Amino acid sequence: MNFFGFFMHGGDEIDLAPLVDIAFLLLTFFMMTTVFRATDKIQVETPQSNSAAKEPTKRYVIVTVSDSTDKHDTQVVVNMDEYKVRVIAFQGTPYEREATGTDGVLLKDWRKELYEILLRARQADPGQTIVLKADKNAKFSVVNEVMIKMKEVKFDQVQMITKMEQ
Repeated sequence: MNFFGFFMHGGDEIDLAPLVDIAFLLLTFFMMTTVFRATDKIQVETPQSNSAAKEPTKRYVIVTVSDSTDKHDTQVVVNMDEYKVRVIAFQGTPYEREATGTDGVLLKDWRKELYEILLRARQADPGQTIVLKADKNAKFSVVNEVMIKMKEVKFDQVQMITKMEQ
């Protein structure tokens, strides 16, 4: 059988239209089902624990607290995995444009802004989990202050991210 001659010199042509349709259907499927993981603007080293609870993978608000021992003030980053919640939470704030990304928003004056942003996020989707991710060198007073603001907003589910003990 001469396959080379079949493909190069005529014969019945192969209709590639269904192949292109399937390729675009697969591309569309993967684009629609892909979930982008929210990333952090600041890197933190979390403390160790022996908790077996897993980090939530969807419908969460994460508050990241940086190391407090360096020369700079403590940094607080707020991020949400759902785009709609991010837009609503940061609407009318100076961070409105930053909220469209997945990196989270570094709050300039977190003591004044954190409560309002968390409240809007909770109102946008009350079933979310709020997650605290604090550096192991963060001052207790700062972490406590953040936890108090989280409690005032009254999220139903609260978690802390830690590193599993070896």
